[in-house]
Amino acid sequence: MVPLSKIFCIVTLCLMSCSHLQPEAIHYGVDACMHCKMTISDTRFGAEFVTKKGRDFKFDDIQCMMSYVKENNLKKEDIAGFYIADFKGVGELKAISEMFFLKSAGLKSPMGGNVAALNSENERDSLLQQMDGSQVDWDELW
Repeated sequence: MVPLSKIFCIVTLCLMSCSHLQPEAIHYGVDACMHCKMTISDTRFGAEFVTKKGRDFKFDDIQCMMSYVKENNLKKEDIAGFYIADFKGVGELKAISEMFFLKSAGLKSPMGGNVAALNSENERDSLLQQMDGSQVDWDELW
């Protein structure tokens, strides 16, 4: 007979492993984009969403992520969170709600979405002064 304490530990571990709703780090140069299947290599454009069931979907840029969402008829209520790499960072993912976006052909993102996310309005505006483009909101990208 299996002790009750062992059963409790096994059930707890199973529940913990299935219930994360935070992004998983992208392994640049290793992980593949869920949409285009290319290796995710540019740390300035990585993107990810996590479903409410705790499943991670990684992408090489926001264009691929949004194409995947639309092609699979996913709704906002299906998603626990959207995350994107800071354009000026080292690939660390941050919640989309915390980011400021710009679109410019000069960005040359992996799949041609050419949208960058920055930590502040000042960073976004500074980059906009360096290249022709426009600010965009998350709602416009959705």
